[in-house]
Amino acid sequence: MKAILVTAIALACLATPLQIKSETKHVILPNPKLIRCTSLACSQLWQDKAPEANDIYPKSVSVELPDNTPCALAVTAQYDKSVSFDDLKAAIDMRFAKWAGVTNDISPVKSWRVESDRFTIRLRTITEQDAKLSDDKFEVGTKTVVYTSFQPTKCDSE
Repeated sequence: MKAILVTAIALACLATPLQIKSETKHVILPNPKLIRCTSLACSQLWQDKAPEANDIYPKSVSVELPDNTPCALAVTAQYDKSVSFDDLKAAIDMRFAKWAGVTNDISPVKSWRVESDRFTIRLRTITEQDAKLSDDKFEVGTKTVVYTSFQPTKCDSE
C-alpha cells in the first residue's frame, strides 16, 4: 500500500505543470552610453539586462562615426514593422519619460531631450515618402529610434 501511495505521489508531481514565465514582450533599446563613448567600459551595445525569450531586438543598429571621430555621435536602431510603435514609446518612456517632448501627444515623431547625458532620442515610423527618399532602403512601417549627441564634437572617456 505504501508503495502505491509513493508511486501515486511521484506520478502526481511529474504531472504537475511547470510554472511558465509571463509571455510579455520587452522591447530592447540600444545602450545610450554608446553616445560619445571612447572606452570599452561604455561600449556595450545593450543595457545591463539578461536576455529573455520574448525580448524584441532591433533588426539593425548603425553607429555613426563622422569625420574620423573616435566616438559614436549617433546610434540608429531599426525595428521591424510588426513591432508596435506604442511598445517602443513605452520602452523609451520607462527610462526617459521626464525628458519627453511637449508635442509627443500630438506629433507623429516622438522626441526626448536627455539633458543630463547630452543626447536626444527620436522615434518615428518610416512613411512611403521616407522610403522613396531612401531609394527604398527602408521598408514602410519600419520604426526607427535615433540617439543623437547634443555636442557632436566632443567625446567622453566613459
